[in-house]
Amino acid sequence: MPGFGFWATKNTLILTHGFQKKTQKTPAKEIERAEKYRNNYFDRLN
Repeated sequence: MPGFGFWATKNTLILTHGFQKKTQKTPAKEIERAEKYRNNYFDRLN
């Protein structure tokens, strides 16, 4: 199962979500969802 995540700090990896991939190309909707979660995380830190 493919998933998305990002490094919040040097030692902290945040996994945002996973999804079932049906084609070789990653759907734009899933990339946008991961970016939204990342932005939300950093907005809450401020």
